[in-house]
Amino acid sequence: MSKQRRIKKLVEQRLNATTGTGAAAAKAFATLDDQKTEEARLKTLSDAALLAVLLDPDADNLATDVQSQKEAAKAGIATGGGAGEILQTAGKTESELGTDALDADTDNDTDEDGVEVIAGGRDPLVDDD
Repeated sequence: MSKQRRIKKLVEQRLNATTGTGAAAAKAFATLDDQKTEEARLKTLSDAALLAVLLDPDADNLATDVQSQKEAAKAGIATGGGAGEILQTAGKTESELGTDALDADTDNDTDEDGVEVIAGGRDPLVDDD
């Protein structure tokens, strides 16, 4: 399967699971207009940008979990050096670190979780380190 097809397939699966488009849409949105607005917004994103959002929703360069980290590597967005990339270091995922996957700065110390992990192995759960 080509990288582009893999991205499109994963985007569709994650989109359906996380936003409730498709069969679960009635549960995810208060109104049909809300659902249509979100679907229209998501269609304006490139596949790579959408995939990055789905794999790293808080954009702190830490994948949500190991599966997301693997998918990021397969899609070529896992070099761990810039915006929209995911830190590719074994054992450094939101679920393993205990950080909030929807909050880029779990401990509210003004440094994103990914920056704390990369810069000297600081603890993203402790705000005074």
